[in-house]
Amino acid sequence: MITMTKRERFDGLRELRINILTDELPEEYLPYATFLAADCDADTLRGCYDGQRFVSPPWEAGVLAHEEDPVNLLVIRGIEALSERAQTKFELLLKYKKSYVTELPDNCDIVVLAPREFTPTRKIAMLMSRVYD
Repeated sequence: MITMTKRERFDGLRELRINILTDELPEEYLPYATFLAADCDADTLRGCYDGQRFVSPPWEAGVLAHEEDPVNLLVIRGIEALSERAQTKFELLLKYKKSYVTELPDNCDIVVLAPREFTPTRKIAMLMSRVYD
């Protein structure tokens, strides 16, 4: 068994620029991560207007809080449970690295946690491969 310090884990992840992880990781391995459940509704994913002002999505505060940290991850969990049509709601986030109105910080990487047998839609697969261009 190889053990690494937390710092070594994060440096390695940042250097590899991984955007799909095929094994579930305990949250304590990713302290600079903000987690987003793939089965969230549109308001949770993009934010919404409450009649007077725009309300940012709840996960956005976590991403912005890590803007000055060495590693900043937005981790999407459970995308494999979504239908092909439902996966399309992540296209804006993956293609432009932004929620409805707010761009993600430059240091924010998007990571998708999914089992090895997961097959994304063709468009989502293409977008995930472009996240780090």
